[in-house]
Amino acid sequence: MTEITGKRAQQEREKRLREQDAAIRSKINALSYDANQVEENFSIIETLLSENKRNKKVGFDRISIEVYKSKVLKNIAELENDMMTLATLDSSKASTISSYYEDKIKNWRERLKKLEPQIRNILLTGVDDKDALDNLSFWNRITGTIKNIEESNKGSEQSQKEFKIINRVTFSKDPDELTQTLLNFSNVINGEISAFDFIGNEHRFSEAREKFANGVLLLKSIEPTNKTIPYFEELQQKWEDKRKFHIKLRIYIVIGILALSLLFYILYELGFLEFLKE
Repeated sequence: MTEITGKRAQQEREKRLREQDAAIRSKINALSYDANQVEENFSIIETLLSENKRNKKVGFDRISIEVYKSKVLKNIAELENDMMTLATLDSSKASTISSYYEDKIKNWRERLKKLEPQIRNILLTGVDDKDALDNLSFWNRITGTIKNIEESNKGSEQSQKEFKIINRVTFSKDPDELTQTLLNFSNVINGEISAFDFIGNEHRFSEAREKFANGVLLLKSIEPTNKTIPYFEELQQKWEDKRKFHIKLRIYIVIGILALSLLFYILYELGFLEFLKE
């Protein structure tokens, strides 16, 4: 009886250690993810400043440079919270990692402070970010004319960009490294497909999404219990749902316009719109 109790206690200890180890790895991944987000938002801010733009066009929305500044501060706060959580899980590991990120946080805050005057100035003097969609009529937008414009002007550029990104992404057989790669890769794909709408670009970054799916399958085979797998699968489903939704949306809009045109014609021929003939 004592032996059985001892085995159960040992199993419980091993279980707690495994859970703690998983939590530690998760927080380390979160730190790396937050740090990458900070750098990515800084990159957007500096690009907007260099191009004298006060916002970034994403789909039909324009995201202000102020928003990206707020994202940097939010990412830094999340990183600091993750460091505190890591310290409660493993103080020795946290002390090593925290010193690295504390230096980064200090540099980021100084970097943001230096950019602050430029950000304030660009909000007053900068121009709005525009794309080909802004110069088209509503009808051209819904019939997909812009797709042809983009394909002729930017098609090869987009393909080259996707090709470079896909080639740059390599999948490690180490589960932690693979998880981090997939996190970074998913951010890139999210940014690229954010312009999904009813203008006919549902094919955008399809090869990159396919490679991402292969990476998730690899992670499943290496570490089936990895807690990020459901998150990655949910992302894939969201991308697919978004693609299908906007295909349907474009079809419904075109059908609606055709139906209204037909109704208008019938009413006109039947004389209900007689005033138009005068």
